[in-house]
Amino acid sequence: MSSSSDSDQQASKQDLHLVFEYRKGDEILGYVAPRSNRFYFVHDPNGASIQQLEVYHDTLESKIDPKDKPYRHMFGGFQLMQRLSLSEAETRFLKMADLWTKARNEKPGPQGQQHMFHVEFGHFGSSEHFELFEKYAVRNADSLGLNEVEM
Repeated sequence: MSSSSDSDQQASKQDLHLVFEYRKGDEILGYVAPRSNRFYFVHDPNGASIQQLEVYHDTLESKIDPKDKPYRHMFGGFQLMQRLSLSEAETRFLKMADLWTKARNEKPGPQGQQHMFHVEFGHFGSSEHFELFEKYAVRNADSLGLNEVEM
């Protein structure tokens, strides 16, 4: 039997991602959009500390048949880590960089595939957190993705 506090606690740990996208000329509540855009509304208590990191890499290291193993990886949402203290964020980034290095040091896949990492990110309000992101994610990524606001 679960209590309401158990279900409240469980709900607070669930991710919620809403995307509101519109095109140039769309009318929204009486306003006409001058350009296409999108808004993201995010409640992501798990992503903020990249809790899935170890599980993901454990899965990569498991007994997956090499012909079925993914060798291209995309990670995003690093700006959510601004909720963490700088020391906690650095610990998580360092763990991520170590796991990426370990994956890259694996022998190539059956067709010579090497692990490659693509990084997507949004706006950072904290320059200190961005510096950690740049040091551990950007410098270890094979490619980057960002939207026009971050350019």
